[in-house]
Amino acid sequence: MPAVQETVDQVRRIDVDQYKYGFETLIESDKAPKGLSEDTVRFISGKKSEPEWMLKWRLDAYKRWLTMQEPKWAKVEYGPIDYQDLYYYSAPKPKKIARKRTTAPPPDPNTPPPQAAAPAAQSAQQSPSPFPAPLPGGTFTR
Repeated sequence: MPAVQETVDQVRRIDVDQYKYGFETLIESDKAPKGLSEDTVRFISGKKSEPEWMLKWRLDAYKRWLTMQEPKWAKVEYGPIDYQDLYYYSAPKPKKIARKRTTAPPPDPNTPPPQAAAPAAQSAQQSPSPFPAPLPGGTFTR
C-alpha cells in the first residue's frame, strides 16, 4: 500500500488554483437559463425542433422526476445537489458561413482552353497501358 499512499500524497500537494489554463471554453454559445422547469424542457425541445409527441414525453418524464427522491448510496457522502444552479442546455452558436458565388471566377490566363487539352487526352487513351490486361474471369497476365 505504500504506492497508493504516495499517489494520494502527490495529489494532495497539487494546488488546483495555480492551474494556469483553467477549464473555460471561450466559444459563443446559446444557453438555456439556469435551472430545471417546464419552461426549460420546452426551450430545449424547441431548440432541437422536436415533434410535439417528444415534448409531451419529456414533460411527463420531468413531472415524474419531481416526485422522485434521491437515493442514499452506500459509503458515498456528498452535499445536496442544487438542480436550479445548473445549465441544462448549451450549444455553440453557428458560425457565419460565407455566401456561395453566383458567378464563375475569372479564367486563369495560364490555363489552356478546353479544346486544346482534348487531343492530348485522346492520345493518352490510345497509348498502351503499362499494366497487364485482365483475362476473362478477372485474372491478370504477367
